[in-house]
Amino acid sequence: CGVFMRGKGVPISDVNAEVARLQAQLRMPSWNREGFKIGLCSTPGMDGPASLMALTNSSVINAAFRPLHERFTKLYRRKANLHHYTQYCEESEFEEAAGGLKGLIEEY
Repeated sequence: CGVFMRGKGVPISDVNAEVARLQAQLRMPSWNREGFKIGLCSTPGMDGPASLMALTNSSVINAAFRPLHERFTKLYRRKANLHHYTQYCEESEFEEAAGGLKGLIEEY
């Protein structure tokens, strides 16, 4: 998550307290438990005395990876269209890629 705050009088202690509160509520991946970046700018924005922008990366991508992995597994078990690809790469690379995708699903 990225948090960028603009405006005068925004103490870093308040920002850190809110980030700590959010971290307790979110399920962060094991490889990035402290995944927050904070930016403070004392110059207010054009449309008001203070503003906040937050960027997040959602773990909802899991919902897209799961059906993809299931479709790949069904096709790979039947060796469907595999002959088109084995002339360019080894069959073991497909197993490795499927394992990597499964690992991503488990992480998220």
